[in-house]
Amino acid sequence: MSVNNLVYSKPYVDNQLDTFNYTIASAGMHSVYITLTAVPPTSAQVQITQNSTPVYTSTAFSATQQNLQLKFTLNCAVSDVISVIVSSSAAIDQMPNNIKSTVTLTAGI
Repeated sequence: MSVNNLVYSKPYVDNQLDTFNYTIASAGMHSVYITLTAVPPTSAQVQITQNSTPVYTSTAFSATQQNLQLKFTLNCAVSDVISVIVSSSAAIDQMPNNIKSTVTLTAGI
């Protein structure tokens, strides 16, 4: 698993379990958009943290679930660090290309 820095308002696509970080430049409401596609069976889940404190954790995928789409809005101060962590305890999910995630961070709700 690697750590990637997000570019504001630009979708970041990855084909493995990963962590995405962004340091907030302007205070206000910011939305995280996530689309996750996995090869079942999977136990992939998404966690969003603000300054290392978990603010959202999804449930693991069900046995036949292939997709997850979510939008989460945060009230941020300047220099807050938002992290999106895509993780799994299933061995199959550790393989490249079994999980595809698209993460975008934008201003507003």
